[in-house]
Amino acid sequence: MALLNPLCPTALPNRKDTADGKYWNAVSKGLPEPYGTTVSILAANRKVSGKFYAANNRGIFISTDSGKSWNKLSADWPIEYTPSALVVGG
Repeated sequence: MALLNPLCPTALPNRKDTADGKYWNAVSKGLPEPYGTTVSILAANRKVSGKFYAANNRGIFISTDSGKSWNKLSADWPIEYTPSALVVGG
């Protein structure tokens, strides 16, 4: 399960690694460096298990493996833009 851990001091999302949720690891494979990056807004695709989207001032990213790795989507995205919401359509 990929979630944003509000206690983490970096802009990287965190991924819960166990079913009981005791362990969190920062997710970084395919995401931009945290320095200068806003905290990512995350959204899940309710129709496709393990598919997540992240948006920050560096762009929109997709994960198809429950947040273990991410790929940047092709989209015009000015670095000055900081999203405040992310909606995933079905």
